[in-house]
This record gives sequence, C-alpha cells and structure tokens, in this order.
Amino acid sequence: MLNAGGGRGAAAESSGDHPVILSIGVDVVAIERISRSLAGGDGRFEKQVFTREERAACAGRADRAQVLET
Repeated sequence: MLNAGGGRGAAAESSGDHPVILSIGVDVVAIERISRSLAGGDGRFEKQVFTREERAACAGRADRAQVLET
C-alpha cells in the first residue's frame, strides 16, 4: 500500500476482511483558509471535515476556530 509520500505503509490483517493501515501522517493546511471556511457558511464545512466529537469539544469556546485549525 502506498502512502501520500510515495512510500509503502505497513498493513495488518487483524480486523477480519479489512486490513488495518499502520502509519502516522501530518496534514499541512493553510490556517487562514481554514479560518475563513469556519467563519463563513452554514456549518457544512465543519460537518464534512471534523468529527462530531471534535465539534462538540470546541463548541462554545472563544478560540473555537483556532482549536479546530490545529
């Protein structure tokens, strides 16, 4: 299996028919772009990108956008 860097990732067959990918990655994003996406719109961006748990953990925080961006 190839990872985003072009290398080969390790896979284990420990979950039945579905292989488990064993790797760690880092997402590189433009913070200003994410901040604009979070500030505008109807919340669709947040629902598409972040889990329910991530959104709940940041709800009501004054620094919500900054926490979600990282």
